[in-house]
Amino acid sequence: MRTAEIANRCSSAALAPILSLMLAVMTIAAIGDVAQVFGQTGKQMNRPSRVKAPEWYDKVPADDSTLVVRGRADLKDQQVAVDKAVATARSGLAATIDRRWKELLQAIQKEGLIAPERTEESVTLEGSTMIMQKTSKRGRIWTAFVLVALPKSSIRSALAERLHRDAEWYSKVKDTKAVRAFEDISP
Repeated sequence: MRTAEIANRCSSAALAPILSLMLAVMTIAAIGDVAQVFGQTGKQMNRPSRVKAPEWYDKVPADDSTLVVRGRADLKDQQVAVDKAVATARSGLAATIDRRWKELLQAIQKEGLIAPERTEESVTLEGSTMIMQKTSKRGRIWTAFVLVALPKSSIRSALAERLHRDAEWYSKVKDTKAVRAFEDISP
């Protein structure tokens, strides 16, 4: 049944445009699903199965001076998959810095002092580098595995920058055990 026929059968004129839109969306979705399962030739295309991760990805190397995180992405374009995997890993690095910042603030608050008014800020990941990369193709999909490393000194620098950003607040908290312990390990 065509969209126009269904719209004509509706008793309410207000329902006709809604039904037309719903049928159009369902038709487009159905065509998209069929096109995804069957290629342009009509043959079933190879769907990507789970690509085996390299050993170094499953066993991230531990290092006292560097934080190493992993990233993975599955996309149709090889370079875009690598870029997205790196972005995923760097997002993990940023989350680690943010978590450590919140832990420092909690330690300061346990000593009876309050956190600065603005604690949500972007993190600059200076010094992060991709140290390992592997791409594999299954069907039409590229899978990228990467390891990205950031020296722990860069993490401490980013935290120190946040800590010193508000000079008035820093002057109040600089003598706390939490800040002194943090600054003792900072470069």
